Amino acid sequence: FEPLAQKKYDNFRRFVSIYPEFQHVFVCDNGQGDVRAGEMMFDGFPYEFEGLYVHIVTGIAKTYGFDPSRWHKKEFRPFFFRAYPEAALHAATRYPPLIRLEGLYRICTDSVKDFEQIKQFPSEAVKAERRAELNQSVWKANLFLAQHGSKTVELIKAEQKWADGERVRTPFGIAIVCGFNPDFDLYDVELDWRPLDVQAKSIDTAKTKTKAGVRKGKTLETVHEIDEGDDDHATGRKGTQEVGESTAENQEDDTPYYPFVESRSSPSRQEDVEDNGPQEINEPEEAIIDSFHSPIRAQVGGSSITKLTAPVLPKIDKRSSKKFSFFPPPQAEKYPIPIGEE
Repeated sequence: FEPLAQKKYDNFRRFVSIYPEFQHVFVCDNGQGDVRAGEMMFDGFPYEFEGLYVHIVTGIAKTYGFDPSRWHKKEFRPFFFRAYPEAALHAATRYPPLIRLEGLYRICTDSVKDFEQIKQFPSEAVKAERRAELNQSVWKANLFLAQHGSKTVELIKAEQKWADGERVRTPFGIAIVCGFNPDFDLYDVELDWRPLDVQAKSIDTAKTKTKAGVRKGKTLETVHEIDEGDDDHATGRKGTQEVGESTAENQEDDTPYYPFVESRSSPSRQEDVEDNGPQEINEPEEAIIDSFHSPIRAQVGGSSITKLTAPVLPKIDKRSSKKFSFFPPPQAEKYPIPIGEE
């Protein structure tokens, strides 16, 4: 890329000869010989050359002419950036500043509009990565704008992929979605930290109930008997209930409801039990294992959440070799060790 860098330097030299009274800023990328050309501009015109801004399109170490030790000796400081609001913030905060607050706000606003106009990305993962990258630079610029009393730029909203109440898989295990922050693409989830066998059994039971509800999803009618002579019940009352309908949605008491825990007591049950002193309660072992009274919350990025899959229990091959080895105690020496030797 040396001939290409030399050609760009020659063009810059002609440009400076036409406008010698101006200071010049070179904005480029590190894909070809632009950085090397910027270094030649700095060496040839130290007073006319104001700064070099390099957009990162490939690895910084792969940049042609990349030599930090040489740059340090000559005090050449190119600024590498990934998003243009990041470069604008550097230009507004340096001394003396290259742009005003209005220019910083305009660059951030245009960057957000340009991103929203892109109709197609290589993949959803690439889109999420670019959105997070741009939002991070705009967020930093907003801190500076708000500090100086200027209006801020709205961040790019992320689309909610996982609905509230949906069970998903996270890096911490299975969880239920409780909320969503569209500005930073963060999901507020409640983690399921029960043993793996209990989780697998719970998922299998839920699938079985779902299939049964699809096959038997009919409405049952219950007819209540009434006295013929009762004027208040001249008309028969009928109650309807959907098969498989959850009672948690119609809960009217103040008892906290945890999605991973089945409540073992309710106010309605306690009213029916007479106070006859302390009673021994034999709870099944599964209820004790299933107890989980303090929900654990976490915030997980949308790119780290995947579709729910049942946990896989580890398989132990009983036909394999022994897992432990037992060594006999050390044998005593047949002959005593001479004095003075180790």
